[in-house]
Parts: sequence; C-alpha cells; structure tokens
Amino acid sequence: MKTYSIFDAICGVFNNNSEMIGGTLERKVKARTLLIQIVNSLTAKMEIGAPMASLYLLGNSDHYTNYKFVVFYWRSYVTEVLRSWRSNNNTDKQKVVINRNAEGEYVGYSPIDDYKFRPNKFSDKSLYEWIQISN
Repeated sequence: MKTYSIFDAICGVFNNNSEMIGGTLERKVKARTLLIQIVNSLTAKMEIGAPMASLYLLGNSDHYTNYKFVVFYWRSYVTEVLRSWRSNNNTDKQKVVINRNAEGEYVGYSPIDDYKFRPNKFSDKSLYEWIQISN
C-alpha cells in the first residue's frame, strides 16, 4: 500500500470514532478498539488482484527483465575504505568465508581482497567494472 493510503485509512478510523475517543471508556479499551479498527481497515484496503496472487502462489517473480544483476554488498567495501581513515587501535573485524578448493585445502575468500589484490591486467578496472566481470 502507498503511504498516503495507509494514513488515509488511519485518519478515517479516527474520524469515525471521535465520539468514542472522547467518551467515558477506559483508555486501554479505547486503544484496543482503535487498533483493531485500524488493522481491519488496512486489511480491507490491501486487496490484490488474481494475477498478483497467482504469481506469489506459483513462486514467480513480480517483474521481468532481460538483465541479470550481480548481488553486491556495498557496506563491506565502504567499511574497508573507512578503515584506512580510522586510528590503528580500532580493530574492526572483517568477515571471511572459508571454502574448500578442488585439492581439498581450506582457503579464505573475501570479495574485498579479490578486488584489492586483483591481477595486474585488471588494475585499470573500477570497482563497478570488477563486480560486473568477476565471479
């Protein structure tokens, strides 16, 4: 739902219950009644159509694109850059994934280190380009 629709539904509940709000009921009862009516009002306004419902039930996506997007965790790169400006006594912990390679050895994997220590032939690639071409 759009934000303005949510606020409109809440405002409608308050307008319809102005006498009850100013009445003699306990505050707890008034609050409970208002919350129930707000939830019921929002539930009634959240109806979705049959095509959207069938998409969710079948597990299909709600949008289509001819592009494949790369998942990118920006925060870890920003943390690494900020680390160079922080004092040395601050020890931020970096997360590293441990993988087992084909030879059975355990190897640490960090996408940040992959970019920092990329081969010389890719040294002219920006972070954006590196994320697009690496796997």
